[in-house]
Amino acid sequence: MSSRLSSQASFVTILALAVLGTLAVPVPAYACGALCSNPTSSADLPPRASGEGGSALEKKAVRYDGKPDANDWPADVSDGRQGEHNALANSGIGQFPFKLMTAMRATAASSSSGAGAADSKNELISALSVHTALGIALLGTGPDGPAQKEMAEVLGFGDSKKGSLDKSEVTKHYTAVNPSFDLKGEGAEPVIKMANQMIVSNKLPVKDEYVRLVSSLGAGVMRLDFGDAEKTITTVNDWVSENTAGKIPTILTEIEPDEVGFLLNAIYFKGSWLYPFDKAENAPFHTLGMGAKSVPTMTRKEVVGDRFAYWEDTHGQLLQLAYQGPNMSGKHRFGMYLYLPAPGADFRTVQRDLDAATLQMMIDKMIMLEGSISLPKFKIEVKYDLPDTLKYLGMRSVFTQSPTNFSAMTDDSLAISRVIHKTFISVDEQGTEAAAATALSCVGECASAELGRIFAFKADRPFLFFIRDNKTGMILFQGSVVEPQV
Repeated sequence: MSSRLSSQASFVTILALAVLGTLAVPVPAYACGALCSNPTSSADLPPRASGEGGSALEKKAVRYDGKPDANDWPADVSDGRQGEHNALANSGIGQFPFKLMTAMRATAASSSSGAGAADSKNELISALSVHTALGIALLGTGPDGPAQKEMAEVLGFGDSKKGSLDKSEVTKHYTAVNPSFDLKGEGAEPVIKMANQMIVSNKLPVKDEYVRLVSSLGAGVMRLDFGDAEKTITTVNDWVSENTAGKIPTILTEIEPDEVGFLLNAIYFKGSWLYPFDKAENAPFHTLGMGAKSVPTMTRKEVVGDRFAYWEDTHGQLLQLAYQGPNMSGKHRFGMYLYLPAPGADFRTVQRDLDAATLQMMIDKMIMLEGSISLPKFKIEVKYDLPDTLKYLGMRSVFTQSPTNFSAMTDDSLAISRVIHKTFISVDEQGTEAAAATALSCVGECASAELGRIFAFKADRPFLFFIRDNKTGMILFQGSVVEPQV
């Protein structure tokens, strides 16, 4: 008997601002992967599942071998937007999620106080949340000094052919990629919300033009008496909790004496799978360097007519689990993409080498196939401070006080010191729920009469996942599971 499965996710990013000192920017938190240096030996893993010896339907079908066939049905999950999505994947903006994750792992390896403080072996970030919070801060930078150039280049807005940043292009971008802007009135599935907010001290003068710019992105400007720290903390946490459906109830526990403002972004996602899973039963999962452990695992046997966007080669398998809800010419707008490296692959190397262009190339090659799926239940909840990560990427000047840093926001001298990113995701039979918050202180379907070529996707070893908007090509959430926890 199948039970309905949905996905829910929440993310928050906070940037904290400080006057006459360091601008505190709470950075996005994400689950950091503490991966072992030795790859899992292929001898420790079971052989890849095949159609042989399976159900009666499997025996009638032919196992997909990754080679093209004249009868292949292209998935075209992008609904004809491959050109746009390839351009995005090769742009600075499209590459940001992968560069951010790489930088977080690098700083995690060298510091116990920054992104390197891994409190989870699994990873989870919403680079979109981090990018948006930083983008709102970018709108407040002035043309003098290095801050604007550094931030623009890290975020992918840099253009050496232009003398200064075109802020209208920045606001245009964030309006286009915010899925909540164009999903109003389209039904209950999926639930997706992205919100921005600026909370500042009533003693910080904020320029009207900056207020106008951030207002165009749905960000209100709330003024508070920061002398009442308890009330300010409660206000920030209440906003985050409300905009992540309570999945991230708190992001701040204290305010530093020199902090004068917070830039907030929150994303919440909840969607039901297009094709639900059967009830989970325990099955072995081969962790990195720690052998196999029994974990609750959801399964779905191949069903005639139930097709999934799928691709594989000798390096691994890519599968899209589509969500119910708005579609584009019959192709579903939101999906979770699961990348399962081939048995014996060095998972750390896979994490390091997979980038936006490679992922997009695989997505472009996906075809619609029936198949069986095995996926463990998992939950990830983490919090990270990212100043060291952003400095590693080249965003350095904004962390040092200067009157030129945010001269388009205020005449006061500001800097960023804290960037807090906090994330949550849970995947189980009842649903996948995901949320993220960032704070800165300053798929077509077609029926077939019988099974033809089929695939077998058995996630019994570490894998990567991406929740993607197939309309814009933007990745909402991404992470990896090396040891499922529920």
